[in-house]
Amino acid sequence: MDKKLLEGLTDSQKAALKQCKTKEDLMALIDREGFDLSDEQMAAVSGGCGKENCCNQDS
Repeated sequence: MDKKLLEGLTDSQKAALKQCKTKEDLMALIDREGFDLSDEQMAAVSGGCGKENCCNQDS
């Protein structure tokens, strides 16, 4: 995941995000935890876990 997208998140939130395997997992986590994401972060998330922005890839 792009490190810029992780800015402002706690270590706990970052760890939870890394456990997401699908876009649906990611969106459910964001909804459940009430993450406060910027417009840029939301745009990246709503684009899904593509090759460049996959939840489980280290950038």
